Amino acid sequence: MLTESKADRWAYAVVQEEETGVVTYSPPFEREHIWAGVMYLYGINTMKAPNEYLHSNDDIREAMMAISAGVTTS
Repeated sequence: MLTESKADRWAYAVVQEEETGVVTYSPPFEREHIWAGVMYLYGINTMKAPNEYLHSNDDIREAMMAISAGVTTS
């Protein structure tokens, strides 16, 4: 199971690789959608209280569905 911490660490690694120019997007025309998903996951492990994540699993699922459909999330 992909936890919030693992998702954040994965996204952080992708951001670091993007800065060095080694990330490729497949298909390339979907770069914006892919990057929106990466940026959503980067910081996903933010806590709003001890042992309580800011985003619930339902929040994450809804945001990723919106991103994959091309809807901008905030």
